[in-house]
Amino acid sequence: MAGEDGRKQRPLPLVVLTSSPFHGHITPILQLATTLHTKGFPIAIAHSKQLNPPDPSNHPPDFTFLPLSDNLPAIDGAGSFSHFLAALNENCKPSFQEHLTRLKRSKSSSIVVVYDHVMFFAGGVAGDLNIPAVVFRSSSAAFFPAFLVRSQINQQSRFLYQ
Repeated sequence: MAGEDGRKQRPLPLVVLTSSPFHGHITPILQLATTLHTKGFPIAIAHSKQLNPPDPSNHPPDFTFLPLSDNLPAIDGAGSFSHFLAALNENCKPSFQEHLTRLKRSKSSSIVVVYDHVMFFAGGVAGDLNIPAVVFRSSSAAFFPAFLVRSQINQQSRFLYQ
């Protein structure tokens, strides 16, 4: 492929975006995917198989969707939200690794992973496979003050755990 100046350009990398299945996380990742797609990047979306999966018919037909085995029945008994997130990451990791390994073998172009900070397994898998990764954090303006207050309350041993 030749650029405007006549020099040969490298093909754009496949961007594999991984979103947590929670509202407020899915939409920003899909918006980023759409924006990157309009710039010519090939897109793959790795998503929870059972919890709020995106509808492929609402997206460009050349998006690739990679369902992740989240094993939600096993997660239901996780107890706290922290345990739920840990179980979600543990359960999704093997299928994500399988998808990335397959893509790496079959793609002639490079791959980059963009992952939601809640789905931290994606960064580890990408690193293990020598694939560059970028963490994506979608937060409201209230997130950081709340995070700081939670941290202070926890340090003062005033945080109640169930």
